[in-house]
Amino acid sequence: TQLNRIVIRIREKGSFPSGDARLNKGFLPIIGKIQTVLIKTDGQIAVAGHTDNIPINTPRYRSNWELSTSRATSVVHELLRNGEMLPERFVLEGYADTQPLSTNDTADNRARNRRVEIIVLKSTEKKEVTDSITHINETYDSIEGKVTPVDARGQPIE
Repeated sequence: TQLNRIVIRIREKGSFPSGDARLNKGFLPIIGKIQTVLIKTDGQIAVAGHTDNIPINTPRYRSNWELSTSRATSVVHELLRNGEMLPERFVLEGYADTQPLSTNDTADNRARNRRVEIIVLKSTEKKEVTDSITHINETYDSIEGKVTPVDARGQPIE
């Protein structure tokens, strides 16, 4: 059986207010679409928050570590809200600014680095999941999804 790693990347724009971990109400239907895809998968799900390198220090978030972890937590809470997914499948990760996609030298690059990634590890291949990811990519600007074949250890197959 072919295994895949599925990465769904949620961009900050439209999903979270700046400097906050509460999901925008208008983004909740999109989380619902993502949940519909995730229900069709098997395997563990890691939800990882990322920030840019601009320090934050507010009464609510002492650092980008707290903000990134809080954003990942908000996504997991929403995915679990209706009881259709098992909490045991989830692992939370907060990376702050330690794993940027781009340099933090421009506003656009910093925006690219502010994200939450949902990673399904070692899921069996299902055409309906791949089709759903393609649909989400085509429908929502704030989402980027990718399916990558992996070996039994979870390493990408070249």
